Amino acid sequence: MGLIPAAGGTQRLSQVVGIGRAKELMLGGGIWSAEDALRFGLVSEVVPSDTLLACAQKWGERIGQRDPLALRLAKRAIDFRTSYNLESGMEAVTEALLYELKERK
Repeated sequence: MGLIPAAGGTQRLSQVVGIGRAKELMLGGGIWSAEDALRFGLVSEVVPSDTLLACAQKWGERIGQRDPLALRLAKRAIDFRTSYNLESGMEAVTEALLYELKERK
């Protein structure tokens, strides 16, 4: 189709799997098995298809038991970061916390 991953997909993929693997996948049109995706860090778990729904529900239940504020802060800190150094990560966490505290008032 002549398309590349949009919405930062090229950067995100290379940050997760490394530049070489990202180029292999995007430039070479590689197709990874589930085991490859797991080994390269693209997915966190591989399960048989007949247990997929139960596994997803288990993850959802586990996340659903967590503190909503802590989840929002963690998601915001991850999503807001613009670079991958400690200083900007700490700034993102501080911004997220201040935002959430202001929202609760």
